[in-house]
Amino acid sequence: MHESDISPLSAVKHIVQEANWYQDDDSNERLVNALKLFWRYVQKHLARAPEFGRKTSQSAKTKGKIHTLVENLIDEFIQQSRQISDRYRLQYAELNQPIVREETFLAYTLVDEYSSLLIEESATELFQLVSQHYEKAHQSKCLEDLNEIVELERSHRLAHGYSSILKPGDANEVYAFRASVLKKYVSSILHLFNRRPTRR
Repeated sequence: MHESDISPLSAVKHIVQEANWYQDDDSNERLVNALKLFWRYVQKHLARAPEFGRKTSQSAKTKGKIHTLVENLIDEFIQQSRQISDRYRLQYAELNQPIVREETFLAYTLVDEYSSLLIEESATELFQLVSQHYEKAHQSKCLEDLNEIVELERSHRLAHGYSSILKPGDANEVYAFRASVLKKYVSSILHLFNRRPTRR
């Protein structure tokens, strides 16, 4: 995967290379919108394995092993989830600057937190899928990789003070509320694509 393939991040990179972008209202708005669009990229590229896994789990159960395509998609998920999160977080140093507007950096952190949740949720679902439907001989390495992704994302959110952390034995109302707020925030970009031109 090349950085040019991640179009929202390419847009961010181009904006921050503009002279005095942080002082320009339009540049800040375009950058925030590009950051918000990133979660759509994450969702699109990382949801294929869990979705196909759910569809094929019943037949996989009777055969005693998971569908070959799902296995390939899981391998792809493990690779891409790391690449995508790493490349997004490269923007941290660029945006965590005194000259950057507070609301612009806030957009970065909110999208980062929500993307982390999406990655963790997908990895957790795949972990359960592999545990139930993989042949034992193929489970170990895959489960280890998926568990590592979950732990890395939780550690990342904890290190950055994000409140979307599940607590064992807790009702996790704060977690659920936080996840809902984050989804509403990043989804606000969708209204830009749902606007229809009005006739005059």
